[in-house]
Amino acid sequence: MARKRRGYQNMPKHLVAEGPQLPAIWSESGFIASVNAYIIGTEPCPDKEAPLFYLSLVSKSGQRPRAVTAYLMANATRSKSNANHLNYGNATLSDLHGKVALAHYSPSLTREQLGYNLHWRTRAHHVGNGLQMILESDLLTCFDPAQLDQPPPMTLDEWGAFRRQPVFVLLRWHSDDADPPALAYRYLRYLAKRVPPLPAVAEWAPFLWSRAVARGDVTPLTAWCFDPSTQVDEYDSFAPLAHTLGPVFTGAYLCRPDLPRVQEDLRDGLRSGWRSEEGQ
Repeated sequence: MARKRRGYQNMPKHLVAEGPQLPAIWSESGFIASVNAYIIGTEPCPDKEAPLFYLSLVSKSGQRPRAVTAYLMANATRSKSNANHLNYGNATLSDLHGKVALAHYSPSLTREQLGYNLHWRTRAHHVGNGLQMILESDLLTCFDPAQLDQPPPMTLDEWGAFRRQPVFVLLRWHSDDADPPALAYRYLRYLAKRVPPLPAVAEWAPFLWSRAVARGDVTPLTAWCFDPSTQVDEYDSFAPLAHTLGPVFTGAYLCRPDLPRVQEDLRDGLRSGWRSEEGQ
């Protein structure tokens, strides 16, 4: 059954007329785009917005995905009436009945708390006659040796803070459902990239992942991705392929490893032969 969309009573009427297959996002300045994937967290931003970790937009006629992402990425300014209050870009996401803002406005993810900025950037891809825009932070979602083109510019002090207090978003890919150990190994690869000289040894991954989950270093996020298998008629020639593809990702986690505890986990793993508590 196709998932029902919420929040359409507040959506601009011309967007509803184009079909409710995808949720939508729109800014106060009137820019609108359709959403085919998003990841949001639970710790609210200062004005109660949901923190946005990842956003993928697709354009329909009359929509402005570039303008939506630019509005979200606009530099924050201090309120003239209250110097302690920040004015920053936010937007309404139809799935939530509420607003979203970039995750670095969450109290625990600010530069003051982390010691470095979560740099954001957009990537544009032309798909047929349309445009897909992806908005993400490389330090969160792409800092993987297999994915990152180059690290964002950081000072020596920022790199030091990044090594001491890493944070990243781990995606659960559709393919992980058939290969559960793949998620644990990807967690270890992300961790190893941030905690050199930690090697990414596949044998260690399930043990370290189970420890991180039990300790609370890993927090589930709300993730949604367009699933082509729910939008294709069974008689369509594309249907067999669509049903095997599924959504690109099916879940996401915010990972904030406690590095001293990770070192303890490594010692415990070596002593136990990397047997998790569940297997003992």
